[in-house]
Amino acid sequence: MQDVGAGTGEQTRALTLSTVAFTACFAVWTIFSIIGVAIKEELGLSEFQFGLLVATQS
Repeated sequence: MQDVGAGTGEQTRALTLSTVAFTACFAVWTIFSIIGVAIKEELGLSEFQFGLLVATQS
């Protein structure tokens, strides 16, 4: 029977890319949470409007 799984190199590449993507997403969410309060105040958004804005950034 032939092995159809990913090789070690492909697994390492997938793990590396997943880690980088997770780190980038986490950094964006952290930055957005820091500047989110200022954005909310400057635009005069309600809690619901701000929540909708945050939800659409995903």
